Amino acid sequence: RGAQGASLGKVRSGSLKKLLHAQDTIEFEWLRQFWVQGRLHADQRPRWVFAMNAAEECWFTLEEAMVEILERTFNLGQERKDVAKTTSRCLRVSEKDHAQANFLILKSALTKRQSMREAW
Repeated sequence: RGAQGASLGKVRSGSLKKLLHAQDTIEFEWLRQFWVQGRLHADQRPRWVFAMNAAEECWFTLEEAMVEILERTFNLGQERKDVAKTTSRCLRVSEKDHAQANFLILKSALTKRQSMREAW
Protein backbone atom coordinates (compact mmCIF):
# COMPACT_ATOMS: atom_id res chain seq x y z
CA ARG A 1 0.00 0.00 0.00
CA GLY A 2 2.22 2.82 1.23
CA ALA A 3 2.87 5.39 -1.47
CA GLN A 4 0.43 3.78 -3.88
CA GLY A 5 -2.40 4.01 -1.35
CA ALA A 6 -1.60 7.66 -0.70
CA SER A 7 -1.72 8.54 -4.39
CA LEU A 8 -4.95 6.61 -4.91
CA GLY A 9 -6.51 8.44 -1.99
CA LYS A 10 -5.89 11.75 -3.70
CA VAL A 11 -7.70 10.82 -6.91
CA ARG A 12 -9.94 13.64 -8.11
CA SER A 13 -13.71 13.27 -8.19
CA GLY A 14 -13.86 13.26 -12.00
CA SER A 15 -11.26 10.51 -12.19
CA LEU A 16 -13.07 8.53 -9.52
CA LYS A 17 -16.31 8.72 -11.50
CA LYS A 18 -14.50 7.48 -14.62
CA LEU A 19 -12.91 4.62 -12.67
CA LEU A 20 -16.29 3.55 -11.26
CA HIS A 21 -17.95 3.82 -14.68
CA ALA A 22 -15.22 1.69 -16.28
CA GLN A 23 -15.60 -0.89 -13.55
CA ASP A 24 -19.39 -1.06 -14.01
CA THR A 25 -19.03 -1.30 -17.79
CA ILE A 26 -16.58 -4.18 -17.56
CA GLU A 27 -18.71 -6.06 -15.06
CA PHE A 28 -22.21 -5.50 -16.45
CA GLU A 29 -21.66 -4.97 -20.18
CA TRP A 30 -18.94 -7.54 -20.76
CA LEU A 31 -18.30 -10.12 -18.03
CA ARG A 32 -21.87 -10.81 -16.96
CA GLN A 33 -23.19 -10.67 -20.53
CA PHE A 34 -20.62 -13.21 -21.70
CA TRP A 35 -20.73 -15.67 -18.81
CA VAL A 36 -24.51 -15.63 -18.36
CA GLN A 37 -24.76 -17.35 -21.76
CA GLY A 38 -23.17 -20.46 -20.32
CA ARG A 39 -20.29 -22.84 -20.81
CA LEU A 40 -21.33 -23.96 -24.31
CA HIS A 41 -21.22 -20.36 -25.49
CA ALA A 42 -17.74 -20.00 -23.99
CA ASP A 43 -16.55 -23.29 -25.51
CA GLN A 44 -17.70 -22.14 -28.95
CA ARG A 45 -15.79 -18.87 -28.60
CA PRO A 46 -12.38 -19.72 -27.14
CA ARG A 47 -10.86 -16.45 -28.38
CA TRP A 48 -13.40 -14.55 -26.28
CA VAL A 49 -12.64 -16.59 -23.17
CA PHE A 50 -9.09 -15.24 -23.18
CA ALA A 51 -10.41 -11.68 -23.63
CA MET A 52 -12.98 -12.12 -20.85
CA ASN A 53 -10.31 -13.46 -18.49
CA ALA A 54 -8.18 -10.39 -19.25
CA ALA A 55 -11.21 -8.14 -18.68
CA GLU A 56 -11.84 -9.88 -15.37
CA GLU A 57 -8.26 -9.19 -14.28
CA CYS A 58 -8.72 -5.54 -15.23
CA TRP A 59 -12.01 -5.42 -13.30
CA PHE A 60 -10.31 -6.92 -10.25
CA THR A 61 -7.51 -4.32 -10.43
CA LEU A 62 -10.12 -1.55 -10.56
CA GLU A 63 -11.91 -3.13 -7.60
CA GLU A 64 -8.69 -3.10 -5.56
CA ALA A 65 -8.08 0.55 -6.48
CA MET A 66 -11.64 1.46 -5.48
CA VAL A 67 -11.20 -0.25 -2.10
CA GLU A 68 -7.97 1.68 -1.50
CA ILE A 69 -9.71 4.95 -2.39
CA LEU A 70 -12.54 4.09 -0.03
CA GLU A 71 -10.09 3.26 2.78
CA ARG A 72 -8.14 6.48 2.15
CA THR A 73 -11.34 8.53 2.14
CA PHE A 74 -12.42 6.91 5.40
CA ASN A 75 -8.98 7.48 6.94
CA LEU A 76 -9.09 11.18 6.03
CA GLY A 77 -12.36 11.43 7.93
CA GLN A 78 -10.86 9.61 10.90
CA GLU A 79 -7.76 11.85 10.82
CA ARG A 80 -9.97 14.91 10.90
CA LYS A 81 -11.83 13.60 13.96
CA ASP A 82 -8.62 12.56 15.75
CA VAL A 83 -6.88 15.86 15.06
CA ALA A 84 -9.92 17.84 16.18
CA LYS A 85 -9.98 15.90 19.46
CA THR A 86 -6.30 16.35 20.31
CA THR A 87 -5.38 19.78 18.98
CA SER A 88 -6.87 22.80 17.30
CA ARG A 89 -5.24 21.75 14.03
CA CYS A 90 -7.44 20.29 11.31
CA LEU A 91 -7.00 18.93 7.81
CA ARG A 92 -6.90 21.55 5.12
CA VAL A 93 -10.36 22.46 3.87
CA SER A 94 -9.54 21.18 0.39
CA GLU A 95 -8.64 17.74 1.78
CA LYS A 96 -11.85 17.60 3.81
CA ASP A 97 -13.95 18.69 0.86
CA HIS A 98 -12.16 16.21 -1.39
CA ALA A 99 -12.73 13.34 1.04
CA GLN A 100 -16.40 14.24 1.48
CA ALA A 101 -16.95 14.49 -2.28
CA ASN A 102 -15.29 11.12 -2.87
CA PHE A 103 -17.33 9.56 -0.08
CA LEU A 104 -20.59 10.75 -1.66
CA ILE A 105 -19.50 9.54 -5.10
CA LEU A 106 -18.52 6.13 -3.73
CA LYS A 107 -21.71 5.79 -1.70
CA SER A 108 -23.87 6.57 -4.71
CA ALA A 109 -21.92 4.30 -7.06
CA LEU A 110 -21.83 1.36 -4.66
CA THR A 111 -25.57 1.68 -3.95
CA LYS A 112 -26.29 1.70 -7.67
CA ARG A 113 -23.96 -1.25 -8.29
CA GLN A 114 -25.61 -3.27 -5.53
CA SER A 115 -29.06 -2.70 -7.01
CA MET A 116 -27.76 -3.69 -10.47
CA ARG A 117 -26.31 -6.91 -9.02
CA GLU A 118 -29.60 -7.70 -7.31
CA ALA A 119 -31.41 -7.19 -10.62
CA TRP A 120 -29.28 -9.96 -12.18
